[in-house]
Amino acid sequence: MTSAADAPRDLHLDNEVDARLAQLPAVGLDGLPEAMDLQRRFDAKYLVPLARLPELVDALAPTSRVLEVLGRRATRYTSVYFDTDGLLTFTDHLKGRRRRFKVRTRRYGDAEPLLEVKYKGARTQTVKQRFLHTAPADVLDDAGLARIRAALADQYPHSPPQRMRPVLTTRYRRTTLVDLVAGERVTIDRDLQITGANSANGVDSVDGAAGDDGAAGDDGAAGAVIELGCGYAIVEVKSASRSGAAHALMRSLGLRPDRLSKYCLGVTAVRPEVRGNPWLPALRKLAADADLADADLADADLSADASSASDDDVSTASATEGTRADVDAA
Repeated sequence: MTSAADAPRDLHLDNEVDARLAQLPAVGLDGLPEAMDLQRRFDAKYLVPLARLPELVDALAPTSRVLEVLGRRATRYTSVYFDTDGLLTFTDHLKGRRRRFKVRTRRYGDAEPLLEVKYKGARTQTVKQRFLHTAPADVLDDAGLARIRAALADQYPHSPPQRMRPVLTTRYRRTTLVDLVAGERVTIDRDLQITGANSANGVDSVDGAAGDDGAAGDDGAAGAVIELGCGYAIVEVKSASRSGAAHALMRSLGLRPDRLSKYCLGVTAVRPEVRGNPWLPALRKLAADADLADADLADADLSADASSASDDDVSTASATEGTRADVDAA
């Protein structure tokens, strides 16, 4: 696997995209109407070749503004994902269970990390709750676990885990385009990096007992940094309708939604012993320029579990709850 430092980059293309984004009018968080929170929405994720980003930005330009926060038009997102020793939340997603959840801390730029709990609600709605986080970003303390249990109390069919540990970290740059008339957002995530957990943070600090599911843990590629943003960007359309203008624009450009979950992609990349077949097609695309598409990926059986990933990876009706710290936080 190629490290982030060794991965090839097209700085000229990256600069071209930034130059086109710089030409668009800006909007700040205080300029967004409440409707732009999109508390109930449809999401669709696309893998877009970096070479096509200038075309995409040009197509969105007539109706879009760029979200600008503290004078910046791109924000670095750092997320630490937590799971049980037996990867309960990953497995629930793999099996397409309607009632599932995930837990992460997320840092928006230089801000303090927030604790976020996302779970599937009624009629496949995705609900997110966000809380202040009182511990380091890679630690779940007692207060954090209590918030998780409270958020899941009436939503998850089983008792929430008593213990979770950091599994991986994702980092990327996000730019958000906003259509104030249509009430839609398009996010462009570049420079995706995945880092496997390399310590026991969040384990002994929470509970020294064995995992709730009784499975032994394995950090896999502990501490390895995998660069997945060399050739593609992850673009997400967030709108109140499946037939929104941005969805139609993506279709007109010949772009189709992909099954994408950054957490599940990351686990599949850093934990070769785990079967993440539903995300292998996307991972192969992302990894092609990073020399990650080696035997671990090439020898995997794409057909065995491909149907087990929920269509919610492609398009989901969503509801967001919690602090409105960042309208782009979903």
